[in-house]
Amino acid sequence: MNKTASPLKIAAILAAAAALVLMIFTVSRLAGSPARGAFPEQGDPAGTKWRPDLTEETLELDGVTYARRRRVESYLILGVDRTEAQIRSGSNPGQADLLLLLVLDAADSSFRVLPLNRDTMTQVIVLSPDGSMSNGRFEPICLSHSYGTGGLDSCLNTVRSVEYLLSGAEIDGVIALDLQSIGLLNDAVGGITVTIDKDLTGAHPSFTPGARVTLDAETAEAYVRARVLVGEDDNLSRMDRQMDYMNAWVKKARGLGEKQLMALLEQIEAICVTDLTEKRLSSIADSVQKYENRGFLFLDGEYVQGIAFNEFHADPVGVRDMVLELYYAAE
Repeated sequence: MNKTASPLKIAAILAAAAALVLMIFTVSRLAGSPARGAFPEQGDPAGTKWRPDLTEETLELDGVTYARRRRVESYLILGVDRTEAQIRSGSNPGQADLLLLLVLDAADSSFRVLPLNRDTMTQVIVLSPDGSMSNGRFEPICLSHSYGTGGLDSCLNTVRSVEYLLSGAEIDGVIALDLQSIGLLNDAVGGITVTIDKDLTGAHPSFTPGARVTLDAETAEAYVRARVLVGEDDNLSRMDRQMDYMNAWVKKARGLGEKQLMALLEQIEAICVTDLTEKRLSSIADSVQKYENRGFLFLDGEYVQGIAFNEFHADPVGVRDMVLELYYAAE
């Protein structure tokens, strides 16, 4: 990090660091891994009858012509489920338990965020020990990161799965943080106060219904990861809690001073995996600061009981409409 950079440059980079916290909110470790099935050799596993080809400048659907937006950039933000011991030993690449797609539209100066459910079933490429791609499987998207070394190769493998899910939408970069970032980010802003809306005492004794709890590093991790221990069979309720936590964190982080944010950024850089340069990261941060925030988008779908775990199947029409909304405009 160039500490002699101008205050404006530093502010832009620090804003990017704040944006990185989006990646921490769906991290949870489960006993075992989701069941794996063979990927169909033919056909679309999601059952999509119409998949936009994003290499096309225009598309026709139900008598409407859609033109490709020319100034759209997409960045994938990952939260990887790995402990510090696993990181040091290199024994576990970890699963991509949080996937957030940041979509910037320079044409109208806006951005949106698309969280993707970790349980979403899609094509996942298996990486051989030498790093080469072998076969594809129909698996939960979180497993895409579990192939590879846990470094950039695993991140790019997850990019492939997201691009497939979204009909080939090109992703311009990826950023990943590990489990240990939760407590770091929480404590950097002096803790986040939350209201417990249901019985979460299975995750921590203080999480009783209606309680107001100021989270520290330990309880923040328990709060954002709570799922199986509190009797939740799917990932949806947890995602709602995590979005609330994220909004509270970003609001509080805006009150930090430059020195505090610089210290936080340096800590994040030490545990961050990305293919983005500092210049690109700064540019993204600058856009996020200046652009209109049009909020979150969510893919519709349903949970289906798999062999060992619940599987989230995205609605094919919903995927199609999402791609059109993010990457095309009706003429």
